[in-house]
Parts: sequence; C-alpha cells; structure tokens
Amino acid sequence: MRRLTRFLFWLIALPLAVLLVVFALSNRQPLTLGLWPLPDGFAVPAYAAVLLPLLIGLVAGMLVGAARRMAAQARASALARRVSSLERDLEAARAAPAAPTTVADDPAGKTLLPL
Repeated sequence: MRRLTRFLFWLIALPLAVLLVVFALSNRQPLTLGLWPLPDGFAVPAYAAVLLPLLIGLVAGMLVGAARRMAAQARASALARRVSSLERDLEAARAAPAAPTTVADDPAGKTLLPL
C-alpha cells in the first residue's frame, strides 16, 4: 500500500513540478503590484505573483494539518495510558482473592448482604 501511495505521489508531483517550472520560465515579465496604504507599487515577476500565494497557502495548510495530527496523537496517547491503567486494575482485581459472600446478621436483627 505504501509503495502504491508513493507511486501515485510521484505520478502527480513530477508532472506538476514540470508544469510549475515551465510556467515560471514563461512568465518572467514584471508586474507592478500596488498595496493601498503605500503610494507606489513594487515590481515582481508574474510567476511570483501567482506562485507565492499558492506557496503560502500550502504552508498554512501543512501547519494546520500538523497541528491537528499532533492533537490526535496526544488524544490517542492519553487514551492508551488510560487503557493501560484500566488493564492493570483489571489484572489486580483478577489476582486479588474473592471477598467472602456470606450473609451477616446485624445486631439489630436485620440481615445484611455484602456490598
């Protein structure tokens, strides 16, 4: 399964990388980008104006994914510790001698059952 995933990754990533390089080489003419509070714009290559926001979005998505993955791993680790603790308690309860199950009489004359 892992080999198939790796193969599919390269099957998609390699043509996409070639396409991005061709795009960058074909669009080197400068664009002037203006930002509202600044009086003058600044010139950037056309490919940077397109690819830089994509790169920023990719990095932001990877950071969000990493944060979710770490939260899930922390939750799984806490649950694993809880399961381990409960298994130890179960083994201790199985190893302990059974409590007597006899019925005792109360001095007041009532019959008491064990808890």
